[in-house]
Amino acid sequence: MIVGCPSCGSPVEFKAGSSVAVACAHCKFVVVRTDRDIRLVGKVADLAQTDSPLYLGLNGNFRGIPFQIVGRQQLDHGQGPWDEWYCAFSDGRWGWLAEAQGRYYVTFLVESPPVPYDQAVLGHQIQVAGQLFTVAEKGTGQFVAFEGELPVVSTPGEYFGYIDLSGPGGTFGTLDYGSGSGMAPEATYVGYVVPFHELGIPIDPAAKRLAAMMGAAGGGATPEGNALKCPNCGGNLECKAPGISKRIACPYCNSLLDASHGPLKWLEVLEQQQTIPKIPIGSKIKLSSLIKESLVTGQAEPEWVLIGYMTKACMVDGAWYYWDEYLLYEQTRGFRFLLEQNGHWSVVVPIEVGSVQVGQVFDDVARWHGMEFKKFSQVDATVTRVLGEFYWEVSIGEESEAREYVNPPKGLSLSRELEGDGDREEINWSVSHYVDGKDLWKAFGLQGYPPATHGVAPNQPNPSRQSAKSIGLMSVGFFVLWVVCFVIAVGSAADKTVFQQTIDLPLPAEDPVVDAEDPSAKKEKPESAVFSEPFKVPIGSNVEAEITADSMQNSWLWVGMALINEKTQEVFELEAEASYYSGVDEGESWSEGSKHQTASVGGLSPGTYVLRIQPVHDTPANCSLSTTTCPKSFTVKVKNDVAIVWPGILALLLFIITPIVALVRMGSFETRRWAESNVRQSS
Repeated sequence: MIVGCPSCGSPVEFKAGSSVAVACAHCKFVVVRTDRDIRLVGKVADLAQTDSPLYLGLNGNFRGIPFQIVGRQQLDHGQGPWDEWYCAFSDGRWGWLAEAQGRYYVTFLVESPPVPYDQAVLGHQIQVAGQLFTVAEKGTGQFVAFEGELPVVSTPGEYFGYIDLSGPGGTFGTLDYGSGSGMAPEATYVGYVVPFHELGIPIDPAAKRLAAMMGAAGGGATPEGNALKCPNCGGNLECKAPGISKRIACPYCNSLLDASHGPLKWLEVLEQQQTIPKIPIGSKIKLSSLIKESLVTGQAEPEWVLIGYMTKACMVDGAWYYWDEYLLYEQTRGFRFLLEQNGHWSVVVPIEVGSVQVGQVFDDVARWHGMEFKKFSQVDATVTRVLGEFYWEVSIGEESEAREYVNPPKGLSLSRELEGDGDREEINWSVSHYVDGKDLWKAFGLQGYPPATHGVAPNQPNPSRQSAKSIGLMSVGFFVLWVVCFVIAVGSAADKTVFQQTIDLPLPAEDPVVDAEDPSAKKEKPESAVFSEPFKVPIGSNVEAEITADSMQNSWLWVGMALINEKTQEVFELEAEASYYSGVDEGESWSEGSKHQTASVGGLSPGTYVLRIQPVHDTPANCSLSTTTCPKSFTVKVKNDVAIVWPGILALLLFIITPIVALVRMGSFETRRWAESNVRQSS
């Protein structure tokens, strides 16, 4: 439908059937159509130029449905303008395509829920269109200007209340309370957060449009940056995110400049020390070498440029802690952060508020994409230094509540911001990925080495965890092998009894022996001993001798033995001592020792052997006591090829000790990590 502008007579076209207002491109008056006539409702201001790849007339495709951008409205909530694009879809629907901080939101009109503005609590959930959403942002905005067509009539300068919602699976919603009482939203929109490449908009035409737009703005601007001068010192500045950056900190005179409304405006001289960031502003990086990033087939890997640097601080237990944050920008993907503290680096990626689940009473655990993160810290963070450009109105002394949850090598961060007199509040979630400083330096192409690390970072991977896991798996394998070998060794041992004899005590006394060299010398009486009958040892390995004195009580028996090979006269000595004591002490029975004892010797060769047995027992005086029973006899049993257990037990202990040491090292690292935490886990 084409009509003549009531103000200037120029043709004005209503391209979408749902449009009710059009801004005349010639005289800027708003032309409104009703069911009766065409009328004027005021004049719109010029739009602020933004770094948007979108423009009127651009065609796209959202989930298989073609659309065309037919209108654009510019809004402001005190942090500079943002754009919302009015889209006409080929299936007859209309919707909004909004962009903010490099994110794109496609939403459609749905039935409004009965939710009063004042009852919506940040971080709590409400139900809209049959789905639960988390309240992510709440505040007041202002309608600034528009171009093209709109589906509603809005008055420039009019204020409205709004609530932004975030749901699971990338869903998004907005409650528009208009300028009314706030008892219920006047309009509700629900849709999705989508990456730029899913809008079906070719990158090249959008980039050419952006280059032409920025070139027309003056200063030879390009998508790479916009040349500017500091209004305080005249220093040359380069705005790397024109139309998006709201604040620029001059590196020459420490001035903080407002870049949100046209030409740069001087705000204040920052009371901060001059500093040189560890990574220079303007450095470029491809993040896919450090973290997993979704890449679009057929398109070049996105390159991020470092545009801002700040230092933040917090006080815990009377001590100040500092860390640095670097802001990265890419035109179609928005912003990322680099965080550095004590030489530890993390890449921080913003995520949707609705993708994180955390308890509203006990918030010591947060869940994201099936992973569980433990709460590590909760502090009030303060900005102490800024340099470069930022997409929000940053200032020295700016405060925000920060909570950190960890599941190394990742972390979740919650930032809650309260602006003005509480007329705007917002929460943001982000996920951090720990990266090695050397890999980061390589990705940036920086010379030299990154700063040395100190202490343990909250999301730093435990270096002993992987080794402990590997050692654990190896130990399991060794244990299985040990069991198999142990069973084979024990099962294959013959364990054959080759000799057994019961010997009565005391032994007959031996005849005195005459000294052959001096027959007149005193005759020596040898110790009593018994020699066994010859017996065969069929397997050349080892023998085990066991002595048993069952009749012994509160006494002892020592037996010295010698195995003599009849053929080689080789002698193998061994000894065993059995002792057994028992009694009653204060009504309690006790006993110690054993009436059985064994001794073994190895290195035997097969053959015929004789066993020399020489027993020694308790003294006659002790044997005469009523509480003592000295052995009247004992039994000697000799086994051949007995399974030797102790080497296997020693090997098992080594298997056990190794993973225990690894677990201790891993636990020590975790102790050092959590020593830096300032929160207590609820039981």
